[in-house]
Amino acid sequence: MMRRKILLLTLCSLFMMLLISGCGRDDENSKGTSVYVKSGLEDGAKEKESSQSAPLKKFAINAYQFAFEPDIIEVDEGDEVLITITSTDVGHGFALPDFGINRKIPPEESVTVTFMADKSGEFEFFSSVYSGKGWKNMTGKLVVKKGE
Repeated sequence: MMRRKILLLTLCSLFMMLLISGCGRDDENSKGTSVYVKSGLEDGAKEKESSQSAPLKKFAINAYQFAFEPDIIEVDEGDEVLITITSTDVGHGFALPDFGINRKIPPEESVTVTFMADKSGEFEFFSSVYSGKGWKNMTGKLVVKKGE
């Protein structure tokens, strides 16, 4: 009876070691097919994986009390999107929850976010940092047009 318990414990331990050691392996079939794009995410949000052939769309947004300018951005589904947000006055935030983005923008500084527009639709972005009485009016829209 004791031998069976020891054997079972040993087998479980071996299985766990194999399972853990396999988690860190690179998949050889995926090398060279994609790259990881840092998106400047906070709070442990995952980075987005993007294809090397995805078109890069760049935008510059000014954040000020109490608006984003421009407040509408249009891209195509499958585009890689790079947005540089510049605070022209006090500290602000830039949150685009549908893509896992929430960044703080220090006063009179810029922050860049990069992500894949991997789903179509209209997605709200907003300031996630209090900057005065009108901060809840700091909203905008990302329009991702359906890919063909």
